Amino acid sequence: MHRNKAFVFLLLSCLCASPAFSQGLFDQTADWGPLNDFKVEGAVDYSDGEYFLEGNGDDIENIEDEGFYIYTEKEGDVSLSAQLEWVEPGTNEWSKLMIMVREKGGQANSKHYSILVRGNDWGDQVNAQYRSSEGGGTSSNQIMDPLTGLGLEAFSTGIYFRISRIVEKNLFVSEWSDDGETWYFAHSATIEMGPSVAYGIAITNHEDNEDIAQGIARDVQFGESEVTLATRKISPTSFIEQETFDVSLEIYNSGDAKTISIEEMIPAGWSAADISNGGSISGETISWSFSAPQGDSVLTYKTTSPADPSERGIWSGTIEGQVISGLDSVFFITQELLDTKVDALYLTNEVILDGELGENEYAGANSYQFDNADDIAPGVWLSGTQYSAEDNNVTFHVFHDDEFIYVGMDVIDPDLDFRSGDAAWRNDATELYMDGNLSRLTTIEQDQYGFQLTVVGDGSWARSNDSFDVIHITDDNPEEDNLLTNGGYAALNGRDSEGGPVFWGLGARAKDDGTGFIVEYRVNKEMILVPPDRTLIGFDILMNGASDPDVSERTSKWGWHTTGDDGTVQEYWNNETGWGLLELLGGPVNVPDWALH
Repeated sequence: MHRNKAFVFLLLSCLCASPAFSQGLFDQTADWGPLNDFKVEGAVDYSDGEYFLEGNGDDIENIEDEGFYIYTEKEGDVSLSAQLEWVEPGTNEWSKLMIMVREKGGQANSKHYSILVRGNDWGDQVNAQYRSSEGGGTSSNQIMDPLTGLGLEAFSTGIYFRISRIVEKNLFVSEWSDDGETWYFAHSATIEMGPSVAYGIAITNHEDNEDIAQGIARDVQFGESEVTLATRKISPTSFIEQETFDVSLEIYNSGDAKTISIEEMIPAGWSAADISNGGSISGETISWSFSAPQGDSVLTYKTTSPADPSERGIWSGTIEGQVISGLDSVFFITQELLDTKVDALYLTNEVILDGELGENEYAGANSYQFDNADDIAPGVWLSGTQYSAEDNNVTFHVFHDDEFIYVGMDVIDPDLDFRSGDAAWRNDATELYMDGNLSRLTTIEQDQYGFQLTVVGDGSWARSNDSFDVIHITDDNPEEDNLLTNGGYAALNGRDSEGGPVFWGLGARAKDDGTGFIVEYRVNKEMILVPPDRTLIGFDILMNGASDPDVSERTSKWGWHTTGDDGTVQEYWNNETGWGLLELLGGPVNVPDWALH
């Protein structure tokens, strides 16, 4: 459906809000921006229960938002639902139409939680998106696309979304529906917010121009949050033949005590025993009729892998028809994956993060080399210009000590391009990935257990995937600033400006050395390993080439492993199953349980 509108274009220089605004259920607006050059005023027209939104903005994501938002403030356990439909998504595939809950509705860097449909092909992907710390980075989890969800026809005619807040648990739960009656669990996140928060609808065209995106929200309703959730936890998260696992289902019932129906399907060929609370098994399905009290409860069982397992054990299940969330798969450590494993020896070398690989700093460490010429792991050319091994290669050195994992990278690249202020990955840059709990999820966990850190090769700045989303390095006072000139520190002492942990520990330093550049990473084991004595983790390195300043995107991409379970080679930046392995060898393994401190 398309509607023609006349627009008044206004370049904003500050936040615009309309206290006297009143449209249907909403009484406030925010028009965040401008972040860059353009910001056009948004608008909403309410008629016959429909909200017709017009807005633009560089993006609702990263550390600050630019877009248009209509909202009202409410306290308590509240849910907001609506059917969202694109009218004109614009030309950018990442334009967004969303239900959003924000701690501070008019503040562009506020904490928030949302579920959205993006604009490509009139809505080809649903994502949950959230900022868990004010001014921090934004995390995103893909829920479905046309191949895994409803299909393009349903996307183009509108999708129902609902967000529910449970104040006592700082919990936000998102759901989707194709008819507004039967709801399916999408995602949940724990985010602490104040008593009164903003509930509303937001839109952005994801462009720094004067274009307008248009969308409709209909059947908008507020209600009381009533959720019954189950979260699956599995230990361990990788397996060998005939290994026994402990599995728990953590139940949360926000309403009165009631009997609930739960079905849990274990992987094909696996067996189950010691099922708690009267559960029974038939084939590979465990069933409970469980008297769930209000609040928290736990169901448990044990399961054993077969003698000849497939590469991945996959779980599925429902609680009162809702999908059980949490970990849904563990993986079999195959020989192909072991063949590309990186070994980090235990050493006591002193490393100074100065963008130089000192003579004794990495002495005794294992070294690995790969280039931009191969298409088989390890060392995989992914896309863009393919160079010879002499033109573009990297040697990385890796070891660990009592506290840290060290990765020193010597990049050979005769044609460097560093773009101040552009996206970190569009520069000549390195990316480090670590999966500290070896969950090997099909998405990156966006916390200390699944993280990435991109460092621009001249050391000017870096980007991580959470609270220090954009890090500008300075040498003036790095210990206080914790912010990224050439060779500066990132996140000294492994804490952010408020004392919270920075996931990759003591940070990184980089420097142009004439033949390319050096990057040093130092990762705090305390922050990433679960359990604390874990010795095998997910690991990968990605290289970005930017040899042409007239081209806005990268001119090449290549990585160490970047090969999925199905053998497909691609850029697995947001998929832990495509990462390789790193094993911490030797030295003390019975490290303290830092959770007690």
